[in-house]
Amino acid sequence: MKKMVGASLLAASVPGLIFSITAVPMALGVDADMSSEIVTEEECTWVMMNAPSSLALEPAVAGTEYEGVALDISVTSTDFDVHSTGNLDTTPTLDSHNECTFYGEGNVTRPIVSMTIGDGDFTATYDSGTADAALDFELDADNALDIAWSGDDCDAIWTQSGLNLHATGLTGTLITIPLIANVTDPVADGLAGSNDRCVDDIGFTVTIPANMKPASPGATYTWTGPTLTTALSTSDS
Repeated sequence: MKKMVGASLLAASVPGLIFSITAVPMALGVDADMSSEIVTEEECTWVMMNAPSSLALEPAVAGTEYEGVALDISVTSTDFDVHSTGNLDTTPTLDSHNECTFYGEGNVTRPIVSMTIGDGDFTATYDSGTADAALDFELDADNALDIAWSGDDCDAIWTQSGLNLHATGLTGTLITIPLIANVTDPVADGLAGSNDRCVDDIGFTVTIPANMKPASPGATYTWTGPTLTTALSTSDS
């Protein structure tokens, strides 16, 4: 009788043992791939517009003749423009720009615009190309190619410099933002005034020296000067 009771107790305990084993949590790993799709902002770049491609200098009074006295000739180039815009702005205009960023500290650049002449020589010709060396002249410190801003009215972060280019001073910095800290980053929107922009007119003046005697008095003379190169570069410091 005791054996039967023991057997019954054993039989009753086995199912309980089996149940408790299957209830233990399994140590399984679950992988989750993560992704996020975000459009990157356009990178800010610097563009230069309306740099002079030709300069036809003339006397202040139309029709003034060279009479052997010093004669100033000049011309104004309008709406010279430097501004920041997005890298996808492939057709920049004076009236718009793209929202952009330089992507933070260490990536910001500032613009530097220089003007350079290849030499200081002006050569004289008449009658469609006949040379007259007696009327040639060279730019020097006393008679340089004077480059001046007409308004000098861009924001204070810009430095606009007048230049006097001549045979021993062929190049100079026309305009720049001297401090990286003053460059706007990011450019929050495409509205006027939210980016860094300088737009102004530039005047160019040269003096035809006195006391030069033409080989063909009464002829129309052409003075051809050096090529003027306007270049935009950037610096990250």
